[in-house]
Amino acid sequence: MSIFYKLHFYKDEDGEYTKPVSASISEIERIIENKWPSEGYLEDLKIINISDNQNNQILLHNCRRGVYEVYYLDSGNNKYHYHKKSRIELILESMRYFFVSDFSKLKVSLNKTTKDRKYLREELLKNHNYTLTPKRNWKELKWFFTLGIPYILMFTFFEFSILNQKNQNEFSIIMSLIIFALGLFLWLPGLLIHWQYYKDNANLRIIVTKGNPEILVEYGDIKKRFLKNDIKTVLKTTIEKESLNVVVGGRVPWLFYGYTEIEFESGEIINLTNLLVDQLFILDKFKNDNVKRGLVQRTFPIIRRRTFLSTG
Repeated sequence: MSIFYKLHFYKDEDGEYTKPVSASISEIERIIENKWPSEGYLEDLKIINISDNQNNQILLHNCRRGVYEVYYLDSGNNKYHYHKKSRIELILESMRYFFVSDFSKLKVSLNKTTKDRKYLREELLKNHNYTLTPKRNWKELKWFFTLGIPYILMFTFFEFSILNQKNQNEFSIIMSLIIFALGLFLWLPGLLIHWQYYKDNANLRIIVTKGNPEILVEYGDIKKRFLKNDIKTVLKTTIEKESLNVVVGGRVPWLFYGYTEIEFESGEIINLTNLLVDQLFILDKFKNDNVKRGLVQRTFPIIRRRTFLSTG
């Protein structure tokens, strides 16, 4: 029976794994020894997914803090899974039972409680689709309600306080204008950037998995399939924090907005904004590919070229 393994790291998006390769007990033990030390995490390896050609799966999950979980997914019973939190020695024991297809002992070694599969954490199994969901959209816009609106109310109050002074002079008028301009700067650019990102990504859906050479893209009614070899450049654009240090110490509410432009050899473009994909490690996803990568910092990270797919 053929057995394969693939890896998922904390820096990866949900559902992203390395390319499956043939597995052996000694190889998995080596990975655990090197990447799951008792203290610290060398590469922040999160999940080792081991499967056979009968679609049985065992997932070894490092939850950090010295806690591990094992999930066994029986191909003959899609409704239930078995799980436990335990020491690394017992993780290895469960893994060895799986390699010799001793599933009865594997089940006994795990907690005897079973839960409906819908409670299994989605990130362990699903193929990730990059698409703009209402939940993600509002999550990225949360700054406006927690910081933007308070800024608006605060500066509006200061503005009226100055304008309602009985002894207004030229200085007070200038100060009111400065306060009004500062209030606008602290929330309006972020709101406009968010709206631009939303318009660009609202109809965009991308399926891309680390280790998989194919990229599936849907944009409106257009559906296209690309290879990673078709990518010409990957350009990440973020906020230039140094230029913002002169105002409020660089802590504008929309500080973490940014996007990554992927241009294909055909000239077609897709923009992955922070409304769609976390930007922190996005360039690392292409570090093993023959792709030109770049980083640009701007005071206002507006999209320069909109997402474009040809109909041909």
